[in-house]
Amino acid sequence: MARTWRASETLPPRPVRVLRQGEVAAIVSDAPDQLRPKRRDLLAHQRVLLEAGAGGVVLPMRFGSASPDDDTVTRVLAERAEHFLERLRALDGTAEYNIKANHDEEAVLRLIMADHDDIRLLAEANREAGGGTQEEKIRLGEMIAAAVQAREARDAELLQQALQPMAEAVSAGPQITGWLANVSFLVDLGSAERFLAAVDAFREEQPHLDCGSTARCRPTVRRHSLVPGRRRYRGSVRSRGSPAGREGVTKPHERRAHPLRVMSVGPGLAQCEAMPGGGAARGYEFRVASCVPEAVAEAFPELEAVVIGEQTVFYGDVIDEAHLFGLLDRFRVFGLRVVEMRPLPSA
Repeated sequence: MARTWRASETLPPRPVRVLRQGEVAAIVSDAPDQLRPKRRDLLAHQRVLLEAGAGGVVLPMRFGSASPDDDTVTRVLAERAEHFLERLRALDGTAEYNIKANHDEEAVLRLIMADHDDIRLLAEANREAGGGTQEEKIRLGEMIAAAVQAREARDAELLQQALQPMAEAVSAGPQITGWLANVSFLVDLGSAERFLAAVDAFREEQPHLDCGSTARCRPTVRRHSLVPGRRRYRGSVRSRGSPAGREGVTKPHERRAHPLRVMSVGPGLAQCEAMPGGGAARGYEFRVASCVPEAVAEAFPELEAVVIGEQTVFYGDVIDEAHLFGLLDRFRVFGLRVVEMRPLPSA
């Protein structure tokens, strides 16, 4: 009887093999037909790439690249050998540094209050009025969220402008929840120390930003993959002449953990409960998967906030569907993951 693999089971690692074709070779490993990749598999893929790249230039494949068999891999190597060798020569002597940045939420809120007179004056007026009307609270929260988003765009541009002069090429990565910038820089190895010093200098000049840098020994290939199929390969294409050697070119900077760096509102969450017809306000509760500092909670002036254990519960009246979606978007702007949302019983 065939045995069904369950997602909760931990599969033993498969040995890494080398498939050679002429002057190039592919580093691969087999995978079961029903593999469901997890974070540990991604990390294992990364470790293989780092070890392979420590001794020479490689062209890493995207995680999850697959091919039905070894022959297909070697055929791709043969067909694209000239292109692979050209890229290997062009990228030899370089390293890829991926820089991610995010706001220290409390620090950026202080900057926004100092830089935006309209937001500061409205917040002060609301406090003097005992909190302000519901409409004024909503308006204040929306103004703060818009200012944070504008600051994110500005800081992402400043980051790229500060580091681009020391890089041979720059590539903006996909947007990642919880990060305002995700940029990769191709740097000549002779300029690596100067580039990392520039990262440190930028971090000191912008203390409201939390920047982390990861050294990838060799740049990632983004346009080439093996033929999709049942067998998955974690590995890279490299020159057969590349020697094995010590660990990567530089040590990555560790990124400071932050309690608010969590995922955004899940898809479909806002549709779980329809707003009542007629636009009447209704009480809602939002449970967030982190302890939200008081300064950040002030970005939701129309809601009350209570920290319970490792979570924060926001509750208050939601006046209509637009307000509901605006709140969910505001949670996303501040990197807060809403794990539960429910309407409160009517009085």
